[in-house]
Amino acid sequence: MIRRGGEQPQHPAGQQSGYPGSQAPSYGSAPQQPYYQSSNVTPSAAWPVTLPGKTTLVRSGGLAAMVALVTGALLGLAYAGWAFTARRGVFADFADGNTVSGDDAKSSDTMDTIFLIVAGVVALLALGLWISRMAARRTKGGALDIGGIALAGLGLVSVLVGLYLASTIADADGQAAQGDKGVLATLVVGGGFALLAVGLLIGVFTVRGRVTEDSRSRQHSAGAGYQTW
Repeated sequence: MIRRGGEQPQHPAGQQSGYPGSQAPSYGSAPQQPYYQSSNVTPSAAWPVTLPGKTTLVRSGGLAAMVALVTGALLGLAYAGWAFTARRGVFADFADGNTVSGDDAKSSDTMDTIFLIVAGVVALLALGLWISRMAARRTKGGALDIGGIALAGLGLVSVLVGLYLASTIADADGQAAQGDKGVLATLVVGGGFALLAVGLLIGVFTVRGRVTEDSRSRQHSAGAGYQTW
């Protein structure tokens, strides 16, 4: 609309003109705010998430395996020392024709039986935990695991052979023959426990190495956090 005198209509400051080509104000659009990704945002399914309960279970399983392996190795070495010294000495006296009292022989047999059962049960438990963790890929893996388990298995076979030889001691003729068989059986059993102990010690390093790697990986993931944009 044109006013008299050719005056153009005046628009207040800041008011947009209605002529074509002019830009109308944008209503309903909020000003853009900088985007921040909060640290308490729930991670998506694509992000790696470690459940606390599962982490605790894996850690406790590794600790139990290491305790069993260390205990089994120590008991195996202790039995090997006993077999090579005191136990062998009793049969060596038999072989040399020396007198051995019935009480000493009975005491040696009792102690050997208890020692053998305890060391054998703990060693088998440790070996089972080690193999189960290796099957679940919770050990270092590779040649170290295979070599350690093979060495422990060879030790178990040696122990069984020694126990079989011990069961034939009474069949030998004469005290000297019985003593010789006893010495041989004791050395074979003791050597088997020594091999078993070395194998279990290898297992300690393979299990501990994997637990340490998992712990460092979790610490690295926790320290990375979420990025802020």
